[in-house]
Amino acid sequence: MDYLSHASKPPFKLVTGQHIAHAQRTKYGRAFLAADLHVGRFILVHPTVLQCAALCRVNPSYVHAALRKDNEERERVLAGLDPLVAPPMRTVSAPPLVVTDNEFVDLAHLVGADRWLMAGASAGI
Repeated sequence: MDYLSHASKPPFKLVTGQHIAHAQRTKYGRAFLAADLHVGRFILVHPTVLQCAALCRVNPSYVHAALRKDNEERERVLAGLDPLVAPPMRTVSAPPLVVTDNEFVDLAHLVGADRWLMAGASAGI
């Protein structure tokens, strides 16, 4: 006998990850939903990336990176040949600014004593 041929309700209900994430429920309602998921009254389909990342205890950025990989890239990452996420680019910092005393004197003459003192006071000097 075909499952759809009889009129009884199915023993479970499908629920999407989006629905779980956005439905307004009390904490008790969420507890019963979690219990229903656990015993199979509800079946989770299409969980969100955040839900999958939380279940697998991994950063959501890693899940997004894994989604962008094709099968060949996936095998290389799993074999340890390539990183899942490229390391951040190293930035070269500018050399420290070196100002001579004469340059400070020239700047003080340029902006005036009042502005010089106000700038020093606002800098916490």
